[in-house]
Amino acid sequence: MTPGTVVVAFSRRAVLALAGELARRRPGKVAVLYGAMPLAARRVEIDRFLSGEAEVCAATDVLGHGVNLPCETLLFAETTKFDGTERRELHPWEIAQIAGRAGRFGLVERGHVGVLTGIVWAQADPDLVEAALVPHVEIEDGHFGYRIVDEARIRPRLEDLSIESPVQLPAALRAWHNAALRQWAGEGWLSVESIGPVLGRLDAVQRRLRERGRSLSLEQTWKLVNAPIDEDNAELLGTLALAVAGDRQQQPILTWLLDAGRLRDASLEDAEHAARTASILRWFALQYPGVGGVTIERAAELEQAAAERVTAKLAAEVRSPSVGRCKSCGQSCAPWFPLCDRCYSRGRR
Repeated sequence: MTPGTVVVAFSRRAVLALAGELARRRPGKVAVLYGAMPLAARRVEIDRFLSGEAEVCAATDVLGHGVNLPCETLLFAETTKFDGTERRELHPWEIAQIAGRAGRFGLVERGHVGVLTGIVWAQADPDLVEAALVPHVEIEDGHFGYRIVDEARIRPRLEDLSIESPVQLPAALRAWHNAALRQWAGEGWLSVESIGPVLGRLDAVQRRLRERGRSLSLEQTWKLVNAPIDEDNAELLGTLALAVAGDRQQQPILTWLLDAGRLRDASLEDAEHAARTASILRWFALQYPGVGGVTIERAAELEQAAAERVTAKLAAEVRSPSVGRCKSCGQSCAPWFPLCDRCYSRGRR
């Protein structure tokens, strides 16, 4: 493996395990990139790789989604991924999108793409990668590409629901969704976006408001349930809703969340979660300046502290891996199992 190589896997745990294996061969010379990292921590790792301080990089498919990382060689450690529903083979366009990072931006004259060998659990299909590098979808005028994007999504706007109270939102959203499916189910170019995430956020907001005897206007409720927040942070959204509703008891909670000092001894996972919290609080400060004591400056301080902690804990994890190591004997094992095959077999005897 030559300097300037990026190795791609398709989960955070797989990338951490991969980084630990690569560090055995190149101690202190491995960069790491995955989606849960705060942006500042990503920049540190990208700079290490581009400057040559890190000779190789273990990364997820975050490379294909907004991270421009030029490299000379790109190797796939896996050619399957879990897409939220099932574990499946990569689509040709997914492989091509990631493989296109090799040789970009004039770093080298020509890039190279292949698969990683030598790690037992990393089983990439070289034939799948090779086939995907040849454009096969006819576009027009005899040209070929990898994918034709011919579908748009439709989602509800508040004015589409024709309601006056936030209490009416759940029923109105379901009615809109059913009507939209009937109207556009036969349209191949248009798909109706799931309302599940919005309903989940709405439930969290309305439940917390009921518990504290508070209420919000329809417009305020709609803004909050469309916040850039995933289901893992639904409770935080409820806290923010109460702050908007004037519940002063939420301010100590928000003050603690904004305290960068709490990250002094944080684990890698806790630091990643704090970075996500900081991003949400930054959005909140932009939408509701000063509410609950949340400011853009304090959210930015938390995000920077989280990024620094992630960078430090990530370096420690790569030096002395816990992911991809057998809990019993400490030898390498697949990152999705706690024990290697030998220790697992011994335990069953």
